[in-house]
Parts: sequence; structure tokens; C-alpha cells
Amino acid sequence: MPSLIEENRRLHQYLTEGVLVEVRRPDGTIGGEQARLIDLDHPDANDWLAVNQFTVIQNKATRRADAGLVKRILRRYGYPPDLQDAAVQNVPQQAEALSAEWAEQVLQDPTQ
Repeated sequence: MPSLIEENRRLHQYLTEGVLVEVRRPDGTIGGEQARLIDLDHPDANDWLAVNQFTVIQNKATRRADAGLVKRILRRYGYPPDLQDAAVQNVPQQAEALSAEWAEQVLQDPTQ
């Protein structure tokens, strides 16, 4: 089974280079062509969705990837185990507040 890093690289390749798909040509033959998942030449032609949290479902297990990362960081720096679940819930809210503050600063002074 491929690792998460290998899967990320594969997905990145699909996004940047497209995927090989089978097509029936006008002469009736079947061949392969690259299908682009994102129109890099015409970015406005794409539909975009930005998320700040996502869930990974693998082998019938469901986990929030961002929550797992936050827990590992908290453990690494000795955060009390009994407070970790609450901290994991607060981190996305804190990140949103900070990013809004930073965005406002950049809008006020783009040279920062």
C-alpha cells in the first residue's frame, strides 16, 4: 500500500500534468490522451473550493488529518494529555482568527 507521501506526490502529478484516459477517436480506434484536472492556462475557467479542515477515510477508519498533526505537535512539546482534545478543537479557530488578522495587515500594507 502506498504511503501518504507517495499518494500526495501522485495527486500532485495528476493536478500538474493531468491523468491518462482512454478515448475513442473519430476513426473508431481507442487511444490514450492526457486529461487536465485543472485548466492552468485559464484559471478563471475552474471551480475552486477552499477548506480549512478535511477528513481522510482509509481502510474504514476516519480521521481529520489536521487534528492528527496538531496532536503530534502537542505531544512533541509536552502539552498535557488531558488538555489535548480541547486544544485540537481550538487550533482551527485560532488559526482562522490569526489568518484574518494577518490578511487585514497585508491589505493595509502589502509590503509586509
